[in-house]
Amino acid sequence: MMSTPLSKDKEYDALADWYDILWPRTEDLAFYSNLATQHGSPILELGCGTGRVACELAKQGQRVVGIDVSDQMLTQAAERRSQLDSPTASRVEFLKVSMTDFDLSELFMLIISPFSGILELSGPKERLASYLSCRHHLVDGGVFAFDSSFSGAGHLADWGAPRPPGVMMFSGTSRTTTIDNKVFHHFEALEYQADGRLDLTAFLDEVSSDGAVRRRTFPVLRHYVSPEQTKAELLEAGFRDIQIYGGFKHEPLYDSSLKGRGRQIFIARL
Repeated sequence: MMSTPLSKDKEYDALADWYDILWPRTEDLAFYSNLATQHGSPILELGCGTGRVACELAKQGQRVVGIDVSDQMLTQAAERRSQLDSPTASRVEFLKVSMTDFDLSELFMLIISPFSGILELSGPKERLASYLSCRHHLVDGGVFAFDSSFSGAGHLADWGAPRPPGVMMFSGTSRTTTIDNKVFHHFEALEYQADGRLDLTAFLDEVSSDGAVRRRTFPVLRHYVSPEQTKAELLEAGFRDIQIYGGFKHEPLYDSSLKGRGRQIFIARL
């Protein structure tokens, strides 16, 4: 049964303190770092979350603006920025702005949306609004790049990361470095609906040193879109040069070497 969704800001406010424990992602950093090196700054990040990518790009000398709708996520991002040296921290700005309707005071060389940020949008109208806003904020020759998860069917069912619907799957274990030395076990369950709605429930089991377990449950609503539909929507928004890959090393879409790891990755130009 589908739950009543929280608004996106409230959904991610609840996740903010635990987000980097649930999803300690690093495999996309080289991809976005290379794009930043190629195209330069300023760079705009849609759905910047805890500032993971923005701060990494700032360490490389790039100037980055990150936008998000969650106050708590932006608080976490500001905390991450505070751990940088002063020159690096000065290159990162975080703003509470929607990725569907933003009007900033500058144009960008590169706009990015890592880790399925586009799937946070509720459907074609919101995605098109976001793509149009991106188009209007790019310099001539600028690039819009993002990656999203993949859900295949038929002969493509085992490309990407297949998960049986309604089944809780183990996603990984992490351990804190504090004196508590707590262990966290991460599980997820997914339900795909016919209209593309994706109901993800993340479970975080905190195991203390005395063996006590505390479970936290986080509902996350996303709206899946296929690579073919994404390309059509980017074309509608005015992008013309659209490259699609299946992995962060520019592997072809549906490359058999990516079985279990494939994503949909877009690099779009006007």
